[in-house]
Amino acid sequence: MCASETCVRCQLASGKARILGRLSSELAKMLTAKNLLFAGLVAILLSASASAQTCTPPPNFVDTPHPAIVPVQQLVTHTEEITIARPLIVVLNAVDKPLKDTFKKTDALPTVSGEYQLTQTAFGTPGSRRLTCLSDGSTLEEEVLQSDRDMRSHRFRYIVWNYTTRKARPIEYGIGDFYYSQLDAGSTHITWIYSFKLKEHTFPGNFGSLGRWLFRRYFLEREYADLMRGVLNGYKTDAEQQVSDTPLREPLKVKAHVYPVSPPVAYRSARRQLRRAPTDNARNR
Repeated sequence: MCASETCVRCQLASGKARILGRLSSELAKMLTAKNLLFAGLVAILLSASASAQTCTPPPNFVDTPHPAIVPVQQLVTHTEEITIARPLIVVLNAVDKPLKDTFKKTDALPTVSGEYQLTQTAFGTPGSRRLTCLSDGSTLEEEVLQSDRDMRSHRFRYIVWNYTTRKARPIEYGIGDFYYSQLDAGSTHITWIYSFKLKEHTFPGNFGSLGRWLFRRYFLEREYADLMRGVLNGYKTDAEQQVSDTPLREPLKVKAHVYPVSPPVAYRSARRQLRRAPTDNARNR
């Protein structure tokens, strides 16, 4: 009996050991599969994040000169303005940030995901260009046309073209024109004028003046105006969070032409130059 009991106990112990061994093996496989799945998910997320932050020219990209600038009467224009309770030097420091931190995500329009310099000169000086990548996978090209600054004002004018996003299908190019004017020791006024040239053989540009009115009424004064106001409000928030004790005679960061005129006169001069935009084309190439 004792021998039989011992045999039974040995068999039970052996069976238990086999079961535990099999369970351990299956558990190890499950943990390994789980770890591999987790590692795969992490790799995918990291890859997607890296792709979203990388901006490089697409395979079919061709860096072409910007289009000829037509008279202002053929453009569709919208203006937004804002006053910021900080001196000019503080405002300009606040707006000096990457585009992806400037434009806020909206449901209507893609936002900026990255930038790629196309010229050895850093973007900001006349003639410098960059490729801008958007969140929908499309790109556009930008070139600085003008950058003038003195102690009380700053004008920054640029052209945007070579859009690949479907949202910009009717657009041949756009021109952005910022004018910063220091009103007094503690406040700065920003005027941002944005003008679009529509493609003449694509709706609504093929309807001439009626098409330009439709574009202004249903896009420029709605979706794009909201985008412009969002950018200006962001500038205001960022600038007014900064300390405004920066000396007004701090050395300028941007090479500029100094105009011996007061801000109102300079602004009127800037508007006249905008109306003479076609003459700028040869000079800025």
